[in-house]
Amino acid sequence: MPHVLLVERSDTLRHVLTRLLENAGFETDATANYLEAHDRLVSLSPDHTPYDIVLLGWPKHGEPNAERLLDRLLRDPYRQTGVAVLAQEVEPAIQGWCTQQGNATPVLWENYRQVLSVLASIVDRSRSQSISPPAADLQIPIRILLVDDSPTVRRHFGGLLSDHGYYTETAYSVEEGLRLALTKPFDIAIIDYFMPDQNGDVLCRKLRSNPHTTHIACAILTATYVEQVIHDALEAGSVECIFKDESEELFMARVSAISRLIRARKSAEAERKRLAGILGSVGDGVYGVDRSGRITFINPAARRILGYVDSPTQLEGQLAHVLFHFAHEDGTARVTEHCFLCRAYGTGNELHCWETVFWNRSGKPLPVECTIFPLRIQGRLEGSVVAFRDISERKGIEELRWQANHDPLTELYNNRYFIEQVEDELAQLRRGSDRSALLIIDLDRFKFVNDLSGHTVGDHLLVEVARILRTRLRESDILARIGGDEFGILLRNIDPRNLYYIANSFRDVLSESSFSYGGRSLRIYGSVGAALLNKSVQSAEEAFKSAELACQMAKRRGRNQTYVMQEPEDPPGVAADPIESSWSERLREALSGDGFQLYYQPILAMADIACDPLPGEGVIWNADCLKSEREQIFEVLVRLTGPNGEITPPHAFLPSAERFDLLKDIDLWVVSRALKVLSKIRRRYANVAFSINLSSRTLEDPTLLEMIRNLLAATDLALDAVIFEVTETSAITNLAAAQRFMGELRQSGCRFALDDFGSGFSSFTYLKHLPVDFIKIDGQFVQDMVIDSVDSTMVTHMNEIAHTLGRKTIAEYVENPQVLHMLRQCGVDWVQGNYISQPLPDLELLVEAHNPLQPQKQLS
Repeated sequence: MPHVLLVERSDTLRHVLTRLLENAGFETDATANYLEAHDRLVSLSPDHTPYDIVLLGWPKHGEPNAERLLDRLLRDPYRQTGVAVLAQEVEPAIQGWCTQQGNATPVLWENYRQVLSVLASIVDRSRSQSISPPAADLQIPIRILLVDDSPTVRRHFGGLLSDHGYYTETAYSVEEGLRLALTKPFDIAIIDYFMPDQNGDVLCRKLRSNPHTTHIACAILTATYVEQVIHDALEAGSVECIFKDESEELFMARVSAISRLIRARKSAEAERKRLAGILGSVGDGVYGVDRSGRITFINPAARRILGYVDSPTQLEGQLAHVLFHFAHEDGTARVTEHCFLCRAYGTGNELHCWETVFWNRSGKPLPVECTIFPLRIQGRLEGSVVAFRDISERKGIEELRWQANHDPLTELYNNRYFIEQVEDELAQLRRGSDRSALLIIDLDRFKFVNDLSGHTVGDHLLVEVARILRTRLRESDILARIGGDEFGILLRNIDPRNLYYIANSFRDVLSESSFSYGGRSLRIYGSVGAALLNKSVQSAEEAFKSAELACQMAKRRGRNQTYVMQEPEDPPGVAADPIESSWSERLREALSGDGFQLYYQPILAMADIACDPLPGEGVIWNADCLKSEREQIFEVLVRLTGPNGEITPPHAFLPSAERFDLLKDIDLWVVSRALKVLSKIRRRYANVAFSINLSSRTLEDPTLLEMIRNLLAATDLALDAVIFEVTETSAITNLAAAQRFMGELRQSGCRFALDDFGSGFSSFTYLKHLPVDFIKIDGQFVQDMVIDSVDSTMVTHMNEIAHTLGRKTIAEYVENPQVLHMLRQCGVDWVQGNYISQPLPDLELLVEAHNPLQPQKQLS
């Protein structure tokens, strides 16, 4: 059994390939780690590889330890190992490596089932190099039964036959000859005609009539030329009459002629069995038809795929069109005259990798891939041979891969795939001097369209915007829907001097378009932010922050504007324009003059919610919830107040705060103020806890850690009432710093929540390494779980994994009763969102108004 080493990072694709290989009889070792694959290759000795074949998913750029494995496969003795390389497309780098390796063959992922034929050819090539071919003159042995009542005749002709290489046994009567023929294998029976008990023609008839001996070629042996003897012999089924008194040379010539017929028949039978074995062993279905489309043969795999394995139905002789390709996938009849397969049967057209639908015995459509070869015998078209395979699994994988990478509404790439592409582009830019750009397009007043005309109109508008933006793309550009009304564009290999004009052209093409739906016409406007990408940009997160800040700048300029962020090499803190500088001054004034305001959004325990009935509108939380025996958690949110009392949300000022390195100061202000408020509230309600957000900059700063510890020590709080919230991205960007920060504050009694869980690519990998008490499931999965089965499944799995690791779960973005009901079914512990409650501007006053008298007894 061939031994295969399978290396593929994707769990789904690795599982599919493992099943495919094991079903085909390959012994498979699978791993997702390129270093582990390298170590397995060299595990026995440096001059011997334990694997016959390596099946390699081509690594992405910068894949850790991949180069080490690829280099090992280029060196002896490992370059003698056959390699099949799976890739999305055969790039020059892949083709070059395969050529250098010498025994490597590239295979496209979309044709991944071809791996079986590639591996089979590798195995055949290996065997042909290691096994000596059989001798050219080796012939099929012939076994002869000689029946004669004369011992002298038996000795003479028996010896003559043995001397010429025939395996010979003798018998003295019809009865003994029949017994030997039934117990031992013979090819030829040479039978004396005249014998005492019964003549030879009797034995000839018995051998021909018995199914166990009917294959034996009979020849009558006689001493006299009598026409009646010859007639009786031929009538009994003898193929030859041999005379005892003719020369030995003539006797052997007659036997040799019979032997040639036997060998030809055996060879033809062996070839038939070999072909039948091949047809029976291949995984693909194979059937033959004549020119009218009637089935002439069909292999077991075809019967299995079509559901006729245990059926007594005789398929040979029936019309293939009537049996299994009579209708389209939607069930509409496929007329014979217009059926592509039927025309190919009659005309002898050759067809490769053609996808169509067959219908199995149970009446279900089956997606298949067909290859049709014309069958010509002596130059005359006799019909066709059709090989087909069930591609249901491949179609399913393609659909899952499409769903994983695309937005279902606009059919553009989604945010996750887009981030991957930006990361890959940055890795490419680090190796050269090219420039690329990231655009973020935010539709202006999209919420107004949704509120005024409904979500159906909003959805149609998003689809139309996607169509319009596509018209401006080059082949190398990537367009994605990265948020509700946000689109991202990756522009590869651009001239920085032209970036503003390119970015503005996307704004222009939108503003020049109008959207009509239901008799109404709407103008389309968008704010465009652009950021240059080069080798100095360290991560996709950094690139997105620059582009998002540029988009916000465009909106502040009055919407329907384009703004290009400065070059990444420029000194930090230098603003792109005066608006940026004004944000810096405003934030510093807010820090020094208490210009921020805290809001508090309830996080409600699912156990405190009576789900039947749920209000269709409004909110779930009210002040009476504070009387619950369970803990009442509030997330602390920060807002910026303007000179006239206007409230600015955090997404408008936090990018600028990060740009001017003010996030740590804002974090410290929030922690200090929140602890004071919490201390007052817990004098009345000891079941209240606050969840306070911390930025990645704070996690990385030991000085801030010490200052927060001092603030905590100065309070009279039980510190388990303080929960610090960190985003998943912040935690895994500097895992060691995050672990240290969390570990020290947890020792003091504080708890931690991991925010936006599931938004990253390594969520489950890092979860077990982070000492958190709560997992906040990313709202992008929660908000659409009612209408999106993938999101619903993701929420369920994240909740189960968190519970397995001993963490409580919080679901964000709970905006309606349907989502809340599904979250209860999933088993989520806590919920948060506008359906639970809008953020509350002054929780302290609310608590005082609700319980103005005596403080509540401390919880035990």
